[in-house]
Amino acid sequence: MRSNTKDLIERLESMPFEEARDKILKEELGNQIDSPNHKICLSWLKLKESEMHEKREKLTLGWAKHAAYAAYIAAGLTIISICVSAYFHYSTQ
Repeated sequence: MRSNTKDLIERLESMPFEEARDKILKEELGNQIDSPNHKICLSWLKLKESEMHEKREKLTLGWAKHAAYAAYIAAGLTIISICVSAYFHYSTQ
């Protein structure tokens, strides 16, 4: 990796993501559109956005699994409740 590229990436990594994103899109970082530095910045931005998307997907899948388990437990408790109610209803007659 060239020193210029390394310095540019270190600069991007040192700032908050939103700030880096704004500077890249406003051409404050990476010089002009289609310049080598701008392409490096865009590649970095795509990588970071992809990583953030993957994290959100994993979190969503984790919550979905918990929701499914909760639904199974609720269904099981409902069945138990119906059975207990039926037992007491018929045993008192």
